[in-house]
Amino acid sequence: MRSGINGFVERLAESEVASVLLDTDLRIQQFTDTAASLAALRPEDVGRDIGEFEPRLGGDHLIVDCEAALGTGKVCGRVVSDGSRHYLRRAWPNREPGGRVSGLVLSLIDVTELERAEELLLEERGRLRRGVRERTAQLELANRMLRESLARTEAILDTVADAVITIDESGIIVSTNAATREVFGYPEGELVGCDVKVLMPSPFSDEHGSRVARFVETGSPDIIGRSREVECQRKDGSHFPAELRLGEVKL
Repeated sequence: MRSGINGFVERLAESEVASVLLDTDLRIQQFTDTAASLAALRPEDVGRDIGEFEPRLGGDHLIVDCEAALGTGKVCGRVVSDGSRHYLRRAWPNREPGGRVSGLVLSLIDVTELERAEELLLEERGRLRRGVRERTAQLELANRMLRESLARTEAILDTVADAVITIDESGIIVSTNAATREVFGYPEGELVGCDVKVLMPSPFSDEHGSRVARFVETGSPDIIGRSREVECQRKDGSHFPAELRLGEVKL
């Protein structure tokens, strides 16, 4: 662009932004070399209506945006495409030192890579969301199947005449069957979360705890499947002899 235009237009030229200076009738006054290359503008195009070059400058409401910028005195823009590249096209009111709008500066900045990056980001977000939904559905199905399996197991255990107690590796009670609750005098659910030691007085409780801890630490099966006589303790504190047999459940 030749000298005499405002500093803003000069900076656009120096930054190699594709820019076209228009008068208030939207006729071409000047343009940068980048704009000439982008829209195939020639020196003899000065004075021509910018509407004649709308397809070369992104099309899509070029005149509407220019008229809006002139009418409001505000920048008006949008992302446009020529079919292969994407551009941020803006119509900037060109103001004289006194503030009067004497025309427009039409600028186009290539944002193709940014648009592609955003598209890839959206695709990746969509993929992740689909993955999360699928994984959530799988977990929900697995949880439902596990709950159903546990419910069936508990229903079966409730028909067993012997007391059956399930504990975790720390000796905390996870579940009990109906016979356990009847024999030890506890209502349903009260034993869950308690240390199994509450069901045996000392020294049986301490010995049992040591055996379980040793099994967890070493994996030695010497206590699995073997029966031994122990003394148990009901909720009311009374004691009774019982035969204890341990089994291992692998999940």
